Amino acid sequence: MSMPNLHRLVLAAVAVAAAASLPLSAQNSPKTVAVRIQTSLPGGSFWVDGTEYQTSAQFVWAEGTKHILEVRKALQINWLCDARWRFQGWTLLNGQILEGSSPVQIYTTDPEKNSLVANFQLEYRLDVSVNGDAVDTSEACLDEQDPMNQPAPKPPLPPNPAGFVQTTSGAFRPVREAHECLSTSGWAWMAANSTVTLNAVPYPGFAFAGWMGQTQHPGTYMGQVVMTGPRQILARFVDARRVTFLTAPVAGLSVVVDREIVRTRAPDSDCLITNRLPGTPAYPPGLVPGVYA
Repeated sequence: MSMPNLHRLVLAAVAVAAAASLPLSAQNSPKTVAVRIQTSLPGGSFWVDGTEYQTSAQFVWAEGTKHILEVRKALQINWLCDARWRFQGWTLLNGQILEGSSPVQIYTTDPEKNSLVANFQLEYRLDVSVNGDAVDTSEACLDEQDPMNQPAPKPPLPPNPAGFVQTTSGAFRPVREAHECLSTSGWAWMAANSTVTLNAVPYPGFAFAGWMGQTQHPGTYMGQVVMTGPRQILARFVDARRVTFLTAPVAGLSVVVDREIVRTRAPDSDCLITNRLPGTPAYPPGLVPGVYA
């Protein structure tokens, strides 16, 4: 037998002897699996086998072992109470749903299913102040789905006398009879990146003076808010002032005001007698109310 072949036989014998010398439990030990658990959005928390984790965690478990995964709070609110995470369900990283939207999962360690996601929807708080009235956000930190943690009912606030704000959302607080009318200042939770439409409506004797805050079209009655973060919006109303338009040297022509055609007073007509300028007669010269030629 040649020396190279003899060397290979010796090495094989040594390997067999080493394997035979290992304890039986070591020879039959299960494979380990690296498992990653994470939230779909930064900031969400979950529990694994009784321990809380935030955003993501890594584990090394024996294949086939079982572990308890939990989302103990389906609604999680930050300490400023202006952002919150609403639990939507567990999935694998590839999107496969695990037991619907149940917040508790019994997970069996599997190398083919070793990346799990707790899915959350991010919501931001939108505050709308009507003409500078304070926004009462004392209930923003409460979970409206928790029957044991509901606030005591409060008397409704009186409406602001200058105007109100119409909205496409009925989720504003405090709760009011007309859900789509903000007669007083209020707040609401809105899905991240959603668009909220606000429409300012002045009462008689007042005029809308524009939006303050991060809105699109701040100088128009209708404003839109894109919820890329918490937002604070102010609808400004001011006392209205009547404005009369005259044309010269030719009187009675029409003018365009805010894209609307407005007719001015003709020299021989009193159709717009209430739109007189301060200091001018209420009626044209020679005309006495109730006396006709």
